[in-house]
This record gives sequence, structure tokens and C-alpha cells, in this order.
Amino acid sequence: QCYRCRVRISKYLFLAGQCHRCRVRISEYLFLAGQCYRCRVRISEYLFLAGQYYRCRVRIWQCYRCRVRISQYLFLAGQCYRCRVRISQYLFLAGQCYRCRVRISEYLFLAGQCYKCRFRISEYLFLAGQCYRCRVRISEYLFLAGQCYRCRVRI
Repeated sequence: QCYRCRVRISKYLFLAGQCHRCRVRISEYLFLAGQCYRCRVRISEYLFLAGQYYRCRVRIWQCYRCRVRISQYLFLAGQCYRCRVRISQYLFLAGQCYRCRVRISEYLFLAGQCYKCRFRISEYLFLAGQCYRCRVRISEYLFLAGQCYRCRVRI
């Protein structure tokens, strides 16, 4: 249902974050309501508090049912992963939030992209902790620091 007009939303428009009747964005509302965009179930408080970003320890939310990370959804929604404010299109493309001015280029890695070569990282290699370009393992320490130890690019 759409929180505004209370009508059923088609699956396609729901994933697009719109209601077919009033055409408003509802991703922000569902996020604030504590729901997962994929399975639409409530997120337990425990997993909500347990979801942390690997570098600055800000929250990344998980759904207790489908266990998918929904941090990528915030990125696609045009929000900064740290302060949760809307990012202007220019600064968003530049990898900065206009409020906290933090770099979000390393966040692209979590979204499945390499910051340097901008190619998509295959899901397998991404989960294996490898860079799509240099094909080497990223050590846990350097991964947490946001670097690949071979090509030394920020990821």
C-alpha cells in the first residue's frame, strides 16, 4: 500500500519506489517505517542495531527475514550513508554529501563497482573480496582501510 493514498502498489512500481496513483516516492517512508524494500517485513531492532558500516561504524540495516543488505538502496535513493540527508545531484556524482562532506567513493565498492575503473564487479568476485580489475585478494586489513593491496586504488 501507498502511505498516502492507501492503494495497492504494483510490484514494478514498488521496486521503483512509486505509487501508481499518486506517483510519490515511498522508499523514504518505508525506510523510516523500518521495513525492508525486498520482502516488506519489519526489521528486528537487534539486527537494526547490529548493522554497521565497516569503516565509520554507521548503521547499515539488515532484514531479519531475507538477510539482504539495504545500504545499497540508500545509495540509489540519493542519500548519504552517514548523515542520511538528500545529496544534490552534482555532489552525489562527485562522491560527496553536501552536509557532512565525506567521500562516498568507497561506498561504490559495496554497490558492486570499482572506484578506479568504474566497471561492475561480478557478484562472485565481489563476495570473494577481489577487485574486478587486478583479480587479487584484498587483505582484510586493507579492505577495512578501503584499499586494494596490489593496485593501491581506493575502493
